[in-house]
Amino acid sequence: MRNVTKELAKAMLEKRSAIASNKDTTEIDIKINTLRDFKTKVIEFQTSGSKKKYDAAAELSILKSMIKQRKNSIEEYKKASRDDLIFKEDMEIQTLEKLLPELPDEATIGSTYLEWRQEAKSEVEFPYISKKEMGKAIKNISEKFELVDKALVSKIVKTYIKE
Repeated sequence: MRNVTKELAKAMLEKRSAIASNKDTTEIDIKINTLRDFKTKVIEFQTSGSKKKYDAAAELSILKSMIKQRKNSIEEYKKASRDDLIFKEDMEIQTLEKLLPELPDEATIGSTYLEWRQEAKSEVEFPYISKKEMGKAIKNISEKFELVDKALVSKIVKTYIKE
């Protein structure tokens, strides 16, 4: 969230500079409003009384949800030929995507799997595992990262299952 506050302050200074030099502030306004919207969603999450704690995973979930909503809106606007609104939604997506943390890629997850597999005992030869060990592999790999796409971890682990 600290990153969002810095981005918002930077955008406001950028807007002030654009106004002083008589430049169009449409894109900056969209950025500011999107960052404010994100901060609002975070505050709503924190004060909702939910038992879920606010952490990096919750922040990622909020960001992904907001991006998905905007992508859905773009599809609707395309059907209605509303290019002005498509532009706005696209700018919002770009702003939100800049806030996304870097997630480990396939190669990093694959090497983490191989490290785990060398230490783990299995009924089948290295680097493979049995189907019943899949859950344990996914759990151990996911714990190595603060944030990770579990669907990607699952996909990679499935490639090492020996029937």
